[in-house]
Amino acid sequence: MNASQVIVVATRRSALALAQSRAWMATLTAANPGWRAEELHVVTTGDRIQDRPLQQVGGKGLFIKEVVQALLEGTA
Repeated sequence: MNASQVIVVATRRSALALAQSRAWMATLTAANPGWRAEELHVVTTGDRIQDRPLQQVGGKGLFIKEVVQALLEGTA
């Protein structure tokens, strides 16, 4: 990675996810002058489902599937 590259970080929009990703991006960019990190806000299936227990719609993976997809597609 050269010094002018941008790193796109996929993150959920929850307060905790944003705080964690922003702390990591700050550490990364401080250690690599010239690098820039951008947030890609991802809405997951778990975020969208508000009307029933998550176990009824799949449970595990509902909060990461779309983040993983962004990685696989190369958008993050």
